[in-house]
Amino acid sequence: MSTLAVNTITAETGNTVSLASGKSLNASQGFTPPAGHVIQVVTSGTISATNNTSTNWTSTNYTINITPTSSSSKIFFSFSNHMRVNGDGSYMRGGIRLRREVNGGSATYVWNGDGSGETMQVRNATNEHDTPAYVGVLDSPSTTGVVTYTIQTKVTTGNYIQNYESAKGGNIVLMEISG
Repeated sequence: MSTLAVNTITAETGNTVSLASGKSLNASQGFTPPAGHVIQVVTSGTISATNNTSTNWTSTNYTINITPTSSSSKIFFSFSNHMRVNGDGSYMRGGIRLRREVNGGSATYVWNGDGSGETMQVRNATNEHDTPAYVGVLDSPSTTGVVTYTIQTKVTTGNYIQNYESAKGGNIVLMEISG
C-alpha cells in the first residue's frame, strides 16, 4: 500500500474529480462535508401511545437522542403523528411543545417555547377531535454531547390529549446538517 500526500487535488479538465469505476473513497479518518449537507439521520422505532390527562406539561413516549459530530451542526427535527383531544362538555384545548436536553442537563423548549396550551384546539366541539399533527424545527444545539428531544403535551380544557402509537403513523426523524 502506498501513501499519496498532496495539498490540493483538482480536475485536469472540467470541475469533477472522479474515482475509477468500482472504487470507493474511505473517509473514516475524517471528512468535512460542505455546509448544508446531511451528516446522519436518526429515526424513532416503535413507539407506544401516550394518553395525558394532566394540565401540566408531561413528556410523551415520543423521545429520541442524537449525538452531533460537530458543535456547528444544526439538527432538523421532524415529528408527525395522529393526535386526539377529548372534551368533557367544554371546548377542547391542549398544548404540544418540543423539549431539548443536552447531556441530561436543563431543558430548552425549541418549539412552543412560550408554553401555549392551545396549540391544539377545537372551539365549537365538546367531545373529541382527531387530527394529524406536525412539528418541524431547525435547531442549533451547539454541542457534540447527547441531545435528547421529547414531545410534551398538556390538557388546557377537556379530558385528555393523546399521541397515538407509531403504528398509526407517528414518528420522529432527526437529521444532522453540517454547519
